[in-house]
Amino acid sequence: MGNSGIIDTHGVYMSQGDVTIRIEKNQEENFDTIVSRLEKSGLTEVAPAKRFLIVNGSVDDSAISRLKDVEGIASVRPDRVYSRL
Repeated sequence: MGNSGIIDTHGVYMSQGDVTIRIEKNQEENFDTIVSRLEKSGLTEVAPAKRFLIVNGSVDDSAISRLKDVEGIASVRPDRVYSRL
């Protein structure tokens, strides 16, 4: 995973970024269904951690709002890279 980009079917460059998604605690039994919905909403390079109710992946910057609209999502946060000055 990493900040990169893809070219869509129209030849337009789209920025990709890594995200961390938290699933609501009361949705543990629906975890796999929620992961599938996230993938259908544009999440790629999916790395689910059911034990922690967290899903990491990459998404086009313009699709982050679609991820937030998936039922059972507590939060969607873009990953940040920190470096020494």
